[in-house]
Amino acid sequence: MFFYRDRQVFDLVKQKPHAPIIATNANDRPVGLFPQSGIMPGQHFSRFCAPLCYISDVKEEVYFIFRAMYCKYWCQLQTISNSPESIVSLCKLFEDLL
Repeated sequence: MFFYRDRQVFDLVKQKPHAPIIATNANDRPVGLFPQSGIMPGQHFSRFCAPLCYISDVKEEVYFIFRAMYCKYWCQLQTISNSPESIVSLCKLFEDLL
């Protein structure tokens, strides 16, 4: 849950999976993103973090490792683009290897 409230995630993400929802006040001035990280919660999202829990006993270290890996690598698995590191290219590679 802390990941979705972390405002630094939006700035650190290599590729944005979707456009964020921008919250406005009564005067139609933007006041922030919803959720604060700009990443919409998904089903089974904790499965990304579960293997990293074996790295350290300190929860804070695991969170920062998870955030860095998501922002650099795993965000590309949720983004459709022509980048060679995106999910489309990985699916094509899997199909070719199969």
